[in-house]
Amino acid sequence: MTKQIKLLILVLISFSTGYSQSPSWRFLRPTNTGVGAEEHNSINEDKFGNIWTTGRSAIQSEGSVVRFNHTDTIFTCWSNFEGHLPSQFIYEAEVDANDVLWVATADGLCKYDGTTWYTFNTANTPLPSDQIRSVTFDNSNNVWITFQETNFNIGGIAKFDGLTWEVYTPANSDLPNHTCFNILIDSQNNKWIHSLLSVTKFDGTTFTDYNNQNSGLYGPQVYDIELDSLDRLYAITDLNGFYMQINIFDGVNWTYMNHTNTPAMSNYLVNRIDIKNDKMILAESGGSFAVLIFDGLNWSTFFGGDIIRDVFIDSNDQFWVSGISTLSTLKNGVWRDYERYSAGLAEHHQYNIFVDSHDRLWAANGNGGINIFDCPRWESYGPFNQGLYPSPQTLSSVGASICEDSFGNIWFAYNSTDGTVVKIPHGDYKDYAAWEIFNLSNSPVSWVEESFADGFGNVFFYSDYGTHMYSNTTGQWTTWVNNNSPLQYYSYGFGVDSSGKAYFGGFQQIAVYNNGVWSLIDLVAIGSGITTEVNGIAFDSQNDMWLATAQGVWKFDGFTWTNWTTSNASLPSNYITSIAINENDSVFVSGFTAAGILTGGFSVFNGTTWTKFNMANSELPGEQIYDIDLDSKGNLYLNTFGQGITVYRKNQVLGFDCIDYSLQVSTPTSISEVTESLFNQLLSFPNPFTDFTTLEFNSISGDQVAVEIYDVAGKICSSSRFISDQTGTQYLKIDLSNNPSGIYIGKILVGQVSYIVKLTKL
Repeated sequence: MTKQIKLLILVLISFSTGYSQSPSWRFLRPTNTGVGAEEHNSINEDKFGNIWTTGRSAIQSEGSVVRFNHTDTIFTCWSNFEGHLPSQFIYEAEVDANDVLWVATADGLCKYDGTTWYTFNTANTPLPSDQIRSVTFDNSNNVWITFQETNFNIGGIAKFDGLTWEVYTPANSDLPNHTCFNILIDSQNNKWIHSLLSVTKFDGTTFTDYNNQNSGLYGPQVYDIELDSLDRLYAITDLNGFYMQINIFDGVNWTYMNHTNTPAMSNYLVNRIDIKNDKMILAESGGSFAVLIFDGLNWSTFFGGDIIRDVFIDSNDQFWVSGISTLSTLKNGVWRDYERYSAGLAEHHQYNIFVDSHDRLWAANGNGGINIFDCPRWESYGPFNQGLYPSPQTLSSVGASICEDSFGNIWFAYNSTDGTVVKIPHGDYKDYAAWEIFNLSNSPVSWVEESFADGFGNVFFYSDYGTHMYSNTTGQWTTWVNNNSPLQYYSYGFGVDSSGKAYFGGFQQIAVYNNGVWSLIDLVAIGSGITTEVNGIAFDSQNDMWLATAQGVWKFDGFTWTNWTTSNASLPSNYITSIAINENDSVFVSGFTAAGILTGGFSVFNGTTWTKFNMANSELPGEQIYDIDLDSKGNLYLNTFGQGITVYRKNQVLGFDCIDYSLQVSTPTSISEVTESLFNQLLSFPNPFTDFTTLEFNSISGDQVAVEIYDVAGKICSSSRFISDQTGTQYLKIDLSNNPSGIYIGKILVGQVSYIVKLTKL
């Protein structure tokens, strides 16, 4: 006899923990780019071929859901940092038959419809635990989850049909175990529950348990389970401490795979399994991290070098492995490893950031080398990029700086004894064969710290061993030091004026290079009032010079020096680290004070007033800012050290629509397809229409109603949710006045009943 808890849920609770991202801010971090840092717990595939996994950075206490369009190499992440998810611990993500994403987390079950996130937890459901360990869907698209507290005293399974929860635990049902890890659904809609010491079949009424005491299942511990296309159960158990065994159950008889009949298993303690038709993948999560693949004819063995969490075979028979640090796939006999240092922003700490003339973001950091973000794709150029992209520097993973010269060539450098500077002609980074590489074998560069270019085709690479200059005109290198130029041993900040001259900020001085001729500005001798180092140099539209110094911000208009400090302006600190000026002559500066408690941020000057931004009055995630840059859209990029890269623009950051946070949906492509495929028809009038149409449908008072309008690409144009307050025919006005003419699909979910209609906007 089965007992269960049922509860009708009428209200879905939306959450907004973490950094609830406003339009004025964007955050780029290892946990919300690429594979989402580390700890990839599971792998699933949606009907469009996208791979879904999870990511987490334990150091940052951040986690994410990751969608990987591996056809186009595009990653999309939803993290707890921006408030999409309630927890850093994300165990599984899967998309249901209605193209809705469900995510199992340590703080509840999350649902994402492409627009809005919702969380189901102990506060708004009868669930006894927020620790949701897995999620799947039965043949009627009902949601099934496992839950288990970390103390192992509370656990079980639950079903959610969109309105009603059914919760099963050993205390209220015949479920034999509370340590439930996963649920698989067979073709007859039976649920196969993987628990620590057994596998339990649930047909909706009766629980039937299979363990090492009452069946042919060896054990006692069950490590993983899988079902094949014939509904046969495969369960991995320990055979005798030295070997593992796959127990196969066809509903009547048990058979076995082990080292005696499958020699490929002889040397490996495999504990992960997936099956698709005649193909199988096995892996051991520890030991040698072996991956065993059966392609239908032969076994092959590979080594992942990682603690393996899951294995998977996708709809194209492509093999996948996820683990602590990598998401890997075997395609055409070649492994591709996507990890923190080969996909996305590699580090939370950047040594330099740069935005080029095409608004592409470049970052130099300690383990990724050089990263480029050409929205929405990332590439990484360093020795840890797993061979996915070029790695011109093999001795060091430390990227130093990036710049663009007056001919449009992109340059980047590494901080290494062997130097290594790369020139990308015309900025065409995809043309890898055209890259020109300079190191100690053909140039003087080594230990580069900073780079910039003047207006005459010269590129400067500053190091502790001199400033190395490359001339695009002559193709020659020149090294400038303090005995052949006015440069001091240290240079702190750099800039270029409207005429193309290069400026080098030193201690109480600025050295100027005018395409072959050096000059010196002695800041003390001319009575500027500056008695410290110059950290940054910028010029406004009037060619007035602005300086970032340890004594605040300075401006020189050719006649008068003006100084702003924390005593007369709203600056983040008197120690100003960087300065940038946009086309409207708004001045942006960053700075921080490290004495005692670190304080800092950035400030903006509109010509009259300075406005300061810090963690207390804005969404700025960190106040230690070394470097800033501007793109052509007016976005300010901030090197928030230890907190990734932060992007700010008043009112709204522009240019990030290339990151598609919507979910792909299945949509009929013709009226006949709509008519033939769905029993419940949605009426609209007028249709075709100009700006507005009205949808007609039936509901019962108390029904949950979800309305979504899609374009032909499957992107959501509008959506709304409400609870019906009456029974009978309902009318809902749809406004598409701001959308272009074309074909749209209207979809309404009333309870568990879907209505759909093709809409034509004239």
